[in-house]
Amino acid sequence: MHLKLTEEIESAVMRQGGPLHVFGTDESTTYVIMTAVQFEQIRVLLNEGLLPLETKLGLLRQAGKRAGWDDPEMDAYDHYDENHRS
Repeated sequence: MHLKLTEEIESAVMRQGGPLHVFGTDESTTYVIMTAVQFEQIRVLLNEGLLPLETKLGLLRQAGKRAGWDDPEMDAYDHYDENHRS
């Protein structure tokens, strides 16, 4: 099924630059709207049939390293909850 976006929603998606969360008419359901290009970029991670779990985990590890998660300073967050209890 193909539907046409309103100009308002299309504009918001483009301004957002990433997935846009919108409420349904009942305001209890949230939908995520993104461009087809954005969807294709994440589809591989969502579809179990395309990549084995080991490959997905490897890709996630690589992404984490690129984001700096292997920086020794990030080790402080391993016990963040234990050290910051009220």
